[in-house]
Amino acid sequence: MKVCLDFVHMKEWTHSNSSWTTIVVLRFYCWWDDSENMFGDAREMILHYFLADDTIEIREVYPPNAGRDTVACFIRRFKVPKMVPDLPLPGKATRRTVLNTFGPIGKGGRYILDSLKTGAMDLEYYKAADITIGSVLNIWGRKFLVCDCDEFTKEYYMTNFGITNFEPVNFQKDMGLPVDRQWPPFNGWGSWEDSLGNCLKVIPEPPKRDFKKFIEKDRYGLESNILRFLSIFNDGKGDSGKRFIISVYLSDDSIQVNEIPMAGGGGVAGKFIEKGAVVLPGTKLIGSTTVPSYYKPVHFYVGAEVEINKFKFRIIDADEYAFRYMEKHPEEFSVADCNAIQSKLLPIINSKRDDFVDFFARNDPNNEGKVPYAPFRNVVKQAAGDNLNEHEIMTLGRHFAYRADDKVPTEILATIAQDILRKSNFENFHKLNNALKYMDLHGTGYLPPEVVRSVLRSNRVPLPDDVTRLLIGSRDTNDQGHIQYSPVVDLLNWRDFTMEPLDPRTKIPPELVTIWPGDTDKDRVLEVDYKSLHNWLFN
Repeated sequence: MKVCLDFVHMKEWTHSNSSWTTIVVLRFYCWWDDSENMFGDAREMILHYFLADDTIEIREVYPPNAGRDTVACFIRRFKVPKMVPDLPLPGKATRRTVLNTFGPIGKGGRYILDSLKTGAMDLEYYKAADITIGSVLNIWGRKFLVCDCDEFTKEYYMTNFGITNFEPVNFQKDMGLPVDRQWPPFNGWGSWEDSLGNCLKVIPEPPKRDFKKFIEKDRYGLESNILRFLSIFNDGKGDSGKRFIISVYLSDDSIQVNEIPMAGGGGVAGKFIEKGAVVLPGTKLIGSTTVPSYYKPVHFYVGAEVEINKFKFRIIDADEYAFRYMEKHPEEFSVADCNAIQSKLLPIINSKRDDFVDFFARNDPNNEGKVPYAPFRNVVKQAAGDNLNEHEIMTLGRHFAYRADDKVPTEILATIAQDILRKSNFENFHKLNNALKYMDLHGTGYLPPEVVRSVLRSNRVPLPDDVTRLLIGSRDTNDQGHIQYSPVVDLLNWRDFTMEPLDPRTKIPPELVTIWPGDTDKDRVLEVDYKSLHNWLFN
């Protein structure tokens, strides 16, 4: 007899031939689908068929965390009839039939048994030939689908019954076990996520925010992580003169709209739309069973048309922080990706290359290599049409902006810094000076610029990063590249070294404007270096 790991065998004494015989067991893998009943589901079983006496034993396979008590045997070893008989009357189904009794009742009485068993019930039991892959067995009212068997069973059926096809049955795929769960329709109370919390837990909990995104994109130090856009009404009634600032919070993608006060407007300016998530136009909320789609930061750029709470806005400008943030993350904002803009602009400009060059030559009679931003914007818009939006044209202008001298006078930097510190009521200049001296281990009076900047940040000096960078960069360095830190503290000390106020006509660089006025001044890009743009496009 062949013995293998998949073959269960044992020794048993048989009375027929008064000898020890080996019991061979066939193993089948089957499923019992009880999903039609309440709280029922599909359960995996292993069926053992004993060839010695044609009995069947079934054991259940318990997956991890099944939640059921592990029972050693689902159905104990027994001969299983093909058809479950009705419950017989008492005395009808017995091992032996009593034909007659005689003698006294009780002690001394005798009886005659039916040795031929003429009253025994004739039932048809399952045999090995009845169990094949794909067959459905009715075992005590439960339907078991035979899906596969072990290698020994396959060899047994191939030898004794000539069966060669043992392709397993994929029960999960055929029976469709995964069920698509649908949430109850939204009834309009609270937000969609808040209402969903009532369906997930018995005791509702408030919706959980994306904590990782909140930590990465929340305001910290001088980094606001808020994109602000200037917009007007886009209701088709013309420009009403009202201006709005749309603030997009990167920490949770919430949106807030504020109205800019107008001189003589007569209306009440301030908060126009409360901060919160805004669904995209056309999204049905009432009765919806799926997660709604919300506005994301990528939906906001110069030239975009957005609809917030039934109010239609058209974005006409953005603040400097928004432009810089989008240009630092071109993989997220395609309108600020120069490579993507080049791939869209180059096929259009190739056919009009000579006209493109002639236009810039006419607007640059002195051949200085630069043109004003307005003609540059007009020619690109005329050539590209609707293929480029306003923000993409502004990205090109900012990328190839002509900057003759980026150095800002120290007096302007000191005046702006002192004004910010005065409004913030910062006066810890003596402590700041001591902290810098502590970092100067050799007492030379000089420190690396990055160390000075780190000390300013650690002492919570409320200066924007651009102002700090330009102020430190304006100082002269020694042979080692270090700067003298005491004059830096003196420039910030508005108590002892007060600077004269700036002339209102003084032009402040856009990177030093800490509070965006919300106007449409395009002076941040005055001229465009068209020669660099030409080389970049047709390299």
